Amino acid sequence: MTALEVRVPDDWAPELQPATAQRMDHAVRDGLPIIMNVLPEATPAQIREVYGRIRQLVEAGGIAA
Repeated sequence: MTALEVRVPDDWAPELQPATAQRMDHAVRDGLPIIMNVLPEATPAQIREVYGRIRQLVEAGGIAA
């Protein structure tokens, strides 16, 4: 299974990183919509790569439509 790294801003409380990762895991497992913030400097290739990883997680989890 492909893993995604979940990072949160440095000024967030330390417990928010695992909570954010858990929400992402639930979204992928349950087929919920995933909304992603994109930095202005992100390239189209980087955005495609992230969505490709999400797609792999969905397919590996057997929840692809």
